[in-house]
Amino acid sequence: MEVIRRLTFRLLIAGFAVFLPQYARATGGDAMDTPAVTIGESLDFLPGKSLGEIFLETDAKPADDETTDLAAEILKIGARLSNEAPAQLLPAVDDLLARARQHYSSKGDWCNLLHDVRDVLVGSSSRKAAADYIKWRVENRQQFFAISAGENSADDPAPPSADPDLEGRMAKASGPLKAHWMYLCGAQTYRSGDREACRKWFQRVVKEFPNHPRAEIALFMDARCAFSESRKGVDDYDPAPPDAGRLDAQKRAASLFERYRKQYPKGRFVADALGWLGALMFDAGRYLDALDCYIAQAETPGHPETLKSAIFMCERSLASVSAQPDGEAAFALIARHPRIAMGFTYLVLSAREADNYDGKFDRPADVKKWRHAVLPRIAAAVTRQKDRYKSGDWQPRYLALLAQAASASGNQEQALQITNLTPADLARSDDLLLVRAIAFQRAGKAVDAIATYRQLLANFPNAPTRPGVRLRLAFALQDNHEAGAALVELTGLLPKSEASTDPAEGQEEKSGEDRESAGSGDVAEAAGGSPYTSGPSFPLDQSNWSLKESAVYPNITGANLEQVRVAIDTLLNFAPLTELATALSAADFDEARRTKLRATLAERYLAQENFGEAK
Repeated sequence: MEVIRRLTFRLLIAGFAVFLPQYARATGGDAMDTPAVTIGESLDFLPGKSLGEIFLETDAKPADDETTDLAAEILKIGARLSNEAPAQLLPAVDDLLARARQHYSSKGDWCNLLHDVRDVLVGSSSRKAAADYIKWRVENRQQFFAISAGENSADDPAPPSADPDLEGRMAKASGPLKAHWMYLCGAQTYRSGDREACRKWFQRVVKEFPNHPRAEIALFMDARCAFSESRKGVDDYDPAPPDAGRLDAQKRAASLFERYRKQYPKGRFVADALGWLGALMFDAGRYLDALDCYIAQAETPGHPETLKSAIFMCERSLASVSAQPDGEAAFALIARHPRIAMGFTYLVLSAREADNYDGKFDRPADVKKWRHAVLPRIAAAVTRQKDRYKSGDWQPRYLALLAQAASASGNQEQALQITNLTPADLARSDDLLLVRAIAFQRAGKAVDAIATYRQLLANFPNAPTRPGVRLRLAFALQDNHEAGAALVELTGLLPKSEASTDPAEGQEEKSGEDRESAGSGDVAEAAGGSPYTSGPSFPLDQSNWSLKESAVYPNITGANLEQVRVAIDTLLNFAPLTELATALSAADFDEARRTKLRATLAERYLAQENFGEAK
């Protein structure tokens, strides 16, 4: 029996070495260049959590993608000007702004309109003029939607309803209201896709009305146009180093955004400005500076509309910073922000490569060496910032972070000592349970690992690490001579469409892409993709990306369908028959699976000429 077990392990190793090389990245190399990964090396890549998942766990509330029509409520505010002073109406506008930010469409249309309404209440000297302007703006809102802080394409055409005499309205206006019409001239030109002609209008607002509230957004939009100039002729990701012209454009844009931040340190567009500054740093390859900007953007209070994009780019920047940390500066920056430190740790633990964008695949041994070098450094930096991790919510994560570094470095006893807490304290943290189970498994304590994995699954049934946890539980069960229980765990990860089929048959029935999306097993949705990054692609808008997804890797669960299929096939062919037979009485094993398993057991008994057991 022990001979069969050793053979099983060797075949698992061979199986993983065969199937893992198929994954390739868009950033360099091809499938034949992918390093062969043994089962031991594969289990080195741990289940992870996306940075967005960590933000959600710590009560971050990003804007949703709902769009709400506020026209009627804005018109009521304008009507109230006949009886109330503008200052009395500002709280109502601010309440609507808060709602618009929380229910933020991909264009931010209502936020832009409400900023204009607020500015006319603050800056206008005539109540009637302000009321008339608000009414006009609401009635003509469609021609200005998707402007100002907009993210629309330069190819997006001007709407048919664009006012052909907007400059005439501006020329006839007088006093503070002229600044609004002047800004709208620039906004309409911007909306048409022209990032050059619109700048003169924004610059005129800043120059002719420096103390008017419209000057703030005009300066911001001038900087936005300068940013567009720095991206002219390139995609969102340009692998070629920027030429002198682009470098100059980047400097001009950065200067304008810094001017905005200096002039309006608590301005309404500070969070947006930080994001665009981060983009400029990222374009220039200054990933640590980009990370600093995106962290500041993510932590700017009162701006749920920018949180999602900030988190996405924080994780992208972390992936670039982690490849070649800039001395201790990177670790010090990351450690000062607990959520970033936790996200960074999981990114390193689950990373298939040390440098995702260098155009080649890294060997697992090199990744392991890099991981062993990086994790103790972030753990040391976090320890120096331990006061930031003292709150009740963060103490378990702090300990888990230190334990992960110890375990990854081979010190399982230290990891177990760090996580040796009371059962009640352990039960509250999936992060602690995960690292404790892994340390037990790495220390060869299969029984303890099994119990801890099962506790994690029971206490946290929706944990993002669940697929990888179940895979590792299955291997711990196999090590503990419980092949039948291991089979139950593994088959539970398959899509339902494969429940009653042979793993090989399941692969033949569907194309690779179809297999990954079929069914509703734990792996089918969460872990169907490649564990390697698919290249530096960016979502078209916020609705195309979920915070629960990694911005770097399509699959950070620690498991994938091919892995599961190979493991099942190996168990069915080589695990001890008496162990496999225990799955027949498992409550989680349905009749279709029992029928298939009985047939497999019978075939193997017949091959041994054990006709009594086969019958």
